[in-house]
Amino acid sequence: MEIQGHEVEFADTLPAGTWWGLFPKLAQIEPGDKLIEKLEWDTVRTLLAGTVTAWDLDADPSTPEAYDSLDFMFAQALCAEVYAHVIGLFLDAQPGTQAKKST
Repeated sequence: MEIQGHEVEFADTLPAGTWWGLFPKLAQIEPGDKLIEKLEWDTVRTLLAGTVTAWDLDADPSTPEAYDSLDFMFAQALCAEVYAHVIGLFLDAQPGTQAKKST
């Protein structure tokens, strides 16, 4: 996926060790909420490092520190895309979702 001119790839699975504590924070976000107003930077770094698997930047995307020096506008756009991806994975995994999609 391209985000503000950068190629970024996301994981299709989420490690339980990372997501067990992270997902409840994301579940508190309502439609229309601004992520920057709802999530602390450490939570965002964990979210991004646990979801971004590859990108065309020099830093290793699996390390939370890689996100500290990103351009703010890119980081905000990346966070929004990652959030949408994670919520999509979660909804796809809910019981009954597969049956609804195949009909």
